[in-house]
Amino acid sequence: MDDSGLLTVSVGGLTYQVRSTFSYPKTPQSRNGFPRPATAEPSWQVQKSVASDRSVTLKAAGSTYKIERTVTPGENALEIVDTVTNLTDQPQGVFTRHQVRLGAGETVYLAGLQVAPGQLSSMYFPENPTAFAESTSGAGLGIVPYDDVLRVHSSVLQINKEMELRDRHLVIAPGKTVRLVWQIFPVNSGGYMRFVNNLRNRWKLASPEVNGCIWNHILKPVGPGWKPKAGAETANIFNTFRGRHLWGSAIEGNQPYEEEKLKIIASLR
Repeated sequence: MDDSGLLTVSVGGLTYQVRSTFSYPKTPQSRNGFPRPATAEPSWQVQKSVASDRSVTLKAAGSTYKIERTVTPGENALEIVDTVTNLTDQPQGVFTRHQVRLGAGETVYLAGLQVAPGQLSSMYFPENPTAFAESTSGAGLGIVPYDDVLRVHSSVLQINKEMELRDRHLVIAPGKTVRLVWQIFPVNSGGYMRFVNNLRNRWKLASPEVNGCIWNHILKPVGPGWKPKAGAETANIFNTFRGRHLWGSAIEGNQPYEEEKLKIIASLR
């Protein structure tokens, strides 16, 4: 990372540049960011420091908010934490964009779906909020929101020659702070599925999970020896659980299932 905050990731013979921008109230093009864009406010001066654990911290402040970014390397991924504080006595909307410049001939997957090269594409799918750029060698780079707020807010896009993670819905209350966490997964080989497996391992999703609720029903984790019945299993890259498809109906009227659901609820409290 250079002193301006430009993040460069090298993997599998490829080099990716990651840029972030944050809107401020002036014109639609008014943006601060890392690295400092030409549209930044005069007060937006990036300060960089490096810790002994190799994590990098960036700090900068505009007229309406300040941001402290921490980039921490870890197993298979970089974790980026953006701590954004509203400096005013009014709610502040902040449109955030995290953009990765694409190389020639790369294939982009949004929420697991391959999109045509160069096609303007957008996907909002919190169940799989991933974007991945894959080269012909299988090397590539994935980005994904991690914290709940960013995951619910975010869309992933392919736009022009860039892959993007975007949040258009963030509003920060007067004087308050939000913490937005997202991750970057470089992959040497193996393509999209290697990215997915690395993400699952980092998120500790290599086994069945309780995944919220569906139609007011807690989704029931399945055991290693459980065999699905026709139409009664839904699986995505993150979880396997009992229940019907997200746009169908959940299992109902099953007394043992309902009792176990209540036990799961109690264990989560």
